[in-house]
Amino acid sequence: MLRNSATGGVALWNVAGNVVTQGTQIAVDPSVVVEVTGRFTRDGHSDVVVRNPSSGAMTLWQMNNHTIAATQTMPTVLDSNWKVVGAGDTDGDGRAEIIWYHQTAGNVAHWQLVNGSWTITMIDYGVPLDWRLQFVGDFNFDGRADLLWRNVTNGEFAMWNLDGPNVTSRASIPFTASLDWQLAGVADFNRDGYFDWVLRNEATSQVAIYEIKDRTLLNGAASPSLASSDWKMVRAGDFTGDNKADILWRNVNSGTVVLWQMDVRTVVAAPTLGGPGVDWTINSR
Repeated sequence: MLRNSATGGVALWNVAGNVVTQGTQIAVDPSVVVEVTGRFTRDGHSDVVVRNPSSGAMTLWQMNNHTIAATQTMPTVLDSNWKVVGAGDTDGDGRAEIIWYHQTAGNVAHWQLVNGSWTITMIDYGVPLDWRLQFVGDFNFDGRADLLWRNVTNGEFAMWNLDGPNVTSRASIPFTASLDWQLAGVADFNRDGYFDWVLRNEATSQVAIYEIKDRTLLNGAASPSLASSDWKMVRAGDFTGDNKADILWRNVNSGTVVLWQMDVRTVVAAPTLGGPGVDWTINSR
């Protein structure tokens, strides 16, 4: 999913391996930004949530491939400190829920689409601001999304396991990294069903992939460094259909998009997918 900051155009790319098989501009609306994508309606299609930063108006675009089949007005979010962290199926019902984090209050909220209406439940209030919510994903392979946290003071990590909006367990992870190493993405790289971690060193541009099973570190090793910090990681996910995650990169100066096709921690190919131009940003959630 891409958005043009100059025109407000929103486009969708279908990627298969090293080829963009279809690219379509699905809408033009300069007033909105893409917040998150996910399968919210259980119809087999990924949908799009957009937000008007000025008014706080939220809208669900229900997609049918590259067509907006329907739109739904969502609750308004006026407070710009509320940020979408991601979407994931927190209760195992086959539909994604949206996780929000309040940057100054430390509150965490859970949005769920139930019978056509959005139910908002607070997961927790006042989490100490040293701890920042990083990613949403199924880290313990129970079919329910969890929350991955990081302490921005000492580099520690922690995980909350969820059942819907309810936290079933909270535990630290016996792994600490220097704050130069930022958590850049999560996905299953070794095809074991558990989400692994991608960290990038902001000082050296080095990339490391850590194979994680629930809260246990299995393996960790650095991948090739990127020559320049101009390259930013967009997201990790399976782009080649081999059930192992790959890494999508974007050059912020040229707009060029490159896909690292991965075999666990080894880059087996790095095709260029195109250069949509620097006005286009790629949604990372």
